[in-house]
Amino acid sequence: MAWPTATTNAYEHLATGKVIPRGIYDLQRKEGYISIGNSHETAEFIADNLLWWWDNFGIHNYPDTSSILILCDAGGANSYRHYCFKKQMLDFAAQIGKHIIICHHPPYASKWNGSGQPSYRTPLICPCPQRYERCRIY
Repeated sequence: MAWPTATTNAYEHLATGKVIPRGIYDLQRKEGYISIGNSHETAEFIADNLLWWWDNFGIHNYPDTSSILILCDAGGANSYRHYCFKKQMLDFAAQIGKHIIICHHPPYASKWNGSGQPSYRTPLICPCPQRYERCRIY
């Protein structure tokens, strides 16, 4: 089986496949995780990546956490305007049995995260030890 050729946006006409990178950065452990899709960046893709992170790392690194803070940019599939993203995050919270707090960067401000390093539309994860009684997704 031959792997499809994927190129940058400048040479899409030369590509036989598509590569969609998605990153998750754990603020407490200062570790990044990258997964690669081959279709489109969708809310389902983001939720699958978060579930993959939780099943492989989060549940082991943070067994006693009751809440997870997710910092997102304001565009793309994880936009604050997309109901599909909100629904996927509610389903994700139900699957892992934790409270999810979602905060979005203001529009056009997500290029830089709080550490001064480029985030490149990477959701930032921060498990919270205390329990939040209310959780709102805006």
